[in-house]
Amino acid sequence: MKVYLKTSVLTYVLFISVFFCSETGFAAVSGEAGPMIGLVNQTKVENVLIRATPLLKKFYMENGYQPAWRLESDSSQAKALLSVLKGASDVGLNPEVYHTKEIEALLTGVEGEGNLADSKVLPQLDLLLTDAFFLYASNIDFGLVNIYSVEPVWFHNSSEIDFVKILNDALDSNSVKETLIGLAPSNNAQYQAMLRALNYYKEIALRGGWPKIPEGKKGAKIKIGAQSGSIVALRRRLEVTGELDSRLADPNALIEELYDEELMNAVMRFQESHGLIPDGIVGDSTLAALNISVEGRICQLMINLDRVRFLSNEIKDGNYFLVNIPDFKVSVFEDGKVILKHKIIVGRKSRPTPFLADELTHVIFSPK
Repeated sequence: MKVYLKTSVLTYVLFISVFFCSETGFAAVSGEAGPMIGLVNQTKVENVLIRATPLLKKFYMENGYQPAWRLESDSSQAKALLSVLKGASDVGLNPEVYHTKEIEALLTGVEGEGNLADSKVLPQLDLLLTDAFFLYASNIDFGLVNIYSVEPVWFHNSSEIDFVKILNDALDSNSVKETLIGLAPSNNAQYQAMLRALNYYKEIALRGGWPKIPEGKKGAKIKIGAQSGSIVALRRRLEVTGELDSRLADPNALIEELYDEELMNAVMRFQESHGLIPDGIVGDSTLAALNISVEGRICQLMINLDRVRFLSNEIKDGNYFLVNIPDFKVSVFEDGKVILKHKIIVGRKSRPTPFLADELTHVIFSPK
């Protein structure tokens, strides 16, 4: 049985920001003449920052520093890759990170030239395609960030996948799209549930999101029988996400301002699904959760999707413990399904619970 602990959202967001916003890149190294050997030593191509330099060097060295995507005769695999990259937002990733605009522009341009074999931009396009493949493959399989680096003392690299071989095999078998799809943890129930939630919230965002509920005095609580204008906004908020059935709303506008039993039950459903005490009372914590924007919820899902991708490399079977530190809970999984949940005690800000993944060999009850 394995045990896994989740770390805080804030620190993780900072690491993701650094990963994508840094302009340092890799140091340039001089090399021999030739289109690909010269390019793999550059930090930028077409003003695009190259990220996977070590893998690029290995890949093109194994291929004799020749272009690998056969663009002069067939662009089908490049288009297959581009279609996956443009759909990255569907799995919680940012398409712009994978050079989608630059690849699409270059691909359209070289196809318009007619004689692709004479195109001067083919090597640059080849490199961008390869860099994008390695970036996406790594992110969809292993995550954007090694979570252990949040706690450097616990850091270790558990990724043993040979992405160079994966790309070579994909190009040889004309299966670039299928290969990338297959790297996602599609058999992970949590991952699939989060993807459904992500697409659900994205649809809500397209419809304009939900209204913000006016905040009263700190510590104020809305209980059954209360009546105010803010309760109308509360109803609209819960109708958008489905906790309250809008078809049950009374057409009388005065009733809409009343915190009745139907609305209380809707609040309890919201509280339960968001890890709050389901008491039906709208206090500070419940109001804060209700007022997180749809964009905020989408961001949370993107971060947690990335955590699941990382942890999927650690989970070798369906039997494990998952400790959710911010939620103060541990879930027991058997065959990939939750069979038990318990409240737990975790660390504090001055002495935080370390992030780890390891075999659980014994449990001590009532330690002294």
